[in-house]
Amino acid sequence: MPKPTLIPELEDVPIKLIDAFHEKTAVITEDGQLVMWGRTRDGSMCNGNGDVFKVNLTVPTVFEEKDGLLFKQVSLGKDHVAAVTQDGRLLTLGNPDKGKLGHKSYVDDVVDRGKVGNYGRSMGVSTKTKLDFVDLES
Repeated sequence: MPKPTLIPELEDVPIKLIDAFHEKTAVITEDGQLVMWGRTRDGSMCNGNGDVFKVNLTVPTVFEEKDGLLFKQVSLGKDHVAAVTQDGRLLTLGNPDKGKLGHKSYVDDVVDRGKVGNYGRSMGVSTKTKLDFVDLES
């Protein structure tokens, strides 16, 4: 069994929550920062402006957003991230194919790459990462 690896960038950072899935990891620090690293394939992670990372994040990177959001929960999917802010809003970011981010205005913003997924369905994939809050009232 492999030994755990210390991540020097987080050695002195108090961690409140951690999630890992499909070659990426995210933590919420005690002070509410969202920190992510790992594979950024298909736009699964972006910065606070919604710009896709062009290379994999090989070191923990703080999700910096212009409004200075603080977080209390995070969950990772294969090509997306969902995080709950301390004021109770749900922020989703990543590849919006098939409406999985919950952004109604982006459900049809996909291109068909000609791939066929499970059960013979065509797999549409967005050409751009999306970053937005989910409207939980509708």
